[in-house]
Amino acid sequence: VCHSDKSEGEQGGKPDNATAVIGDQYEETDDTSGNSHATRNDDIEVCSYLYEFCAEDCSWYPGNLTVYPSRPASATWKEAKMIQLAHGDDYNGNVRYDPTAFPMIRCFHHYAETDYPVSGGPDQPMTINVAYAGNVYRGPLEWELFGGIAKE
Repeated sequence: VCHSDKSEGEQGGKPDNATAVIGDQYEETDDTSGNSHATRNDDIEVCSYLYEFCAEDCSWYPGNLTVYPSRPASATWKEAKMIQLAHGDDYNGNVRYDPTAFPMIRCFHHYAETDYPVSGGPDQPMTINVAYAGNVYRGPLEWELFGGIAKE
């Protein structure tokens, strides 16, 4: 449970009162006792973090992965994120993402603490992220703006 989570993990990966600021809830990713999805870990009753590589069906898929030609008809969050990591998405011109800036676990409970400066755009709420490569970083709500495009 994140120390900034006022619900002490009851509301899952995104605070209920912040949907206007931070967007969709993606409740299928929540490891909370209120989540009835089939792949939820029943040993966990509360959790403040959004795990982007979970085994639950991805509600936004294919979403911004429309250009990837051999994508499956449906995908779990992990499968969708692996496609996005390896092939990019419509958002970044279909260039693979840098694994040091590609979030695997995210904490949105810091959204009110500070605005994260984004080059060429408005400041965004801050998130704390654990990247696919294992490093931890602060970034904007839209992590794609962090500069996570892989260098060739």
